[in-house]
Amino acid sequence: MRNERGQIYLDYNATTPVDSRVVDTMQTYWSENFGNPSSDLHSWGWNANFAVQDSRKKIAALLKCGASEIYFASGATEANNWVFHSLLQNKILSEVHIIASSVEHDSVRNTLLHWQKQGVQVDFVRVNSEGLLDLQDLKSKIRTNTRLISVIFGQNEIGTLQNISEISRFARERDILFHSDATQVVGKMEFDISDFDFLSFSSHKLYGPKGIGALYAHAKTTSLLPMILGGQQESGLRSGTEPVPQIVGFGKACELCAQELPSENSRLALLGKLLRKALLDKIPDLKLNGSLENRLPTNLHLTLPKIQRDVFLKKLSGLGISSSSACHSSSGISSTLSALGFSAEAAERSFRLSWGRFTDEGQILEAAEILANAWKASV
Repeated sequence: MRNERGQIYLDYNATTPVDSRVVDTMQTYWSENFGNPSSDLHSWGWNANFAVQDSRKKIAALLKCGASEIYFASGATEANNWVFHSLLQNKILSEVHIIASSVEHDSVRNTLLHWQKQGVQVDFVRVNSEGLLDLQDLKSKIRTNTRLISVIFGQNEIGTLQNISEISRFARERDILFHSDATQVVGKMEFDISDFDFLSFSSHKLYGPKGIGALYAHAKTTSLLPMILGGQQESGLRSGTEPVPQIVGFGKACELCAQELPSENSRLALLGKLLRKALLDKIPDLKLNGSLENRLPTNLHLTLPKIQRDVFLKKLSGLGISSSSACHSSSGISSTLSALGFSAEAAERSFRLSWGRFTDEGQILEAAEILANAWKASV
């Protein structure tokens, strides 16, 4: 995908463009079908309510779960917060223990750090050099009062996929709830929803609109508590008038992902192999980060050999990519790279490239050329 200046967009892990088919589906719900889903005495309200429930079914169909197990939120950040809020509400905080990985998205990590300050016992499990969870460290941190394990499915920065089935089995054997932020995985890969008690994800990572996401809560193992009070929306668990256009767009985006996932997944993985080969051929001593075997099909995280960063970025103007060092932490680098043992200097030379539905082979090869030329100009 290119913008009006011809720049190639390779930052799909940050957000995806909204698919035109999604936009078309949303259009009528801004002005023609504008009703409030809670209005039950006329067709405007009936139509809006039907659209919300139909979208819920489409999202559930993608995950292969029950529609009643899908709860709308403003995005994965809120969904993540909702899980911890439900677990901790009406509890003696100092008696609850939660475990998470050391490479969580900030919406999990910072939320847990907040609750830790309130008295909750929190442990972060270390990872190996590829970003994979250290299962022995996880086992050593289990306590009699451990209530939840939260592990990001596909790491948003380095692209590593965790061994979710094994972690889930470990949690189930000990009667511990298991939650995952799966924002980078839903709609991009097949997985077994039965591995999870809670699963958080966002629309804007799968070609839907921003401002809407969902929480999957397993009907038999979980109980949600309200985080936003008021009316009776979302079974009385999340009050506020539903944003019908966004929900409709979210549903359509999930429907398209379900239809196109098998072929699209293979195509995106091939683009990743092409990009890796092209960059390794062009840039000596290039370091690829994260697991090369267990990873998202849409992500490449790399550390360049020594560069003059300012010069490199100026020469990189033809690409839209992400810099790992843009994340905030006390050390000046992201918590994920810090967990992997990166120095601040190495983080400054590290970048994330991510591609998607509207990326083609020509753009991948051109991007590799731009990166290589920018590197040559900055050494």
